[in-house]
Amino acid sequence: MPRAAKASSTPRRTAPQSKRTPLPLSKAKIPVTREHDVGALPDVYCMALDGDCLAPLVPDRSAVVIKRSESFASGDVVCIWFRPEAVPEGSHQAWLKRLRMNVPPWVKSFPYNDHPESEVQAVVVVEQLNPMRTYAVKCSDILAIHKAVG
Repeated sequence: MPRAAKASSTPRRTAPQSKRTPLPLSKAKIPVTREHDVGALPDVYCMALDGDCLAPLVPDRSAVVIKRSESFASGDVVCIWFRPEAVPEGSHQAWLKRLRMNVPPWVKSFPYNDHPESEVQAVVVVEQLNPMRTYAVKCSDILAIHKAVG
């Protein structure tokens, strides 16, 4: 199964669970600097989670199986791929989060663009478990959403 990239969303807020020797701060995190072609990913791919934001549901450094064609609903764990221009430099292009509020019904596919004459922005709401936090993400910043299946 091909590997795509690492998915993360927020910096680690708790101490590591294992008794690994900590790396020097300069080597502790290697940022993702290249963009991934999400359209070239196979229907089923695997990603490594970098962080414990979904612990204990998905532990840090877990391999997560993602399926592009699987439909998703509120409560599912999803991988959100961001447009490269919406990703701060040195950050990951993908988040692994639990979907709290699904995509609005008028958003039929991604990438999505809001109507230029409207003040209404389409958002999707996701959450992390550790620490418990909720995020509203603009659909116009999203390149793709894929469901985690294992």
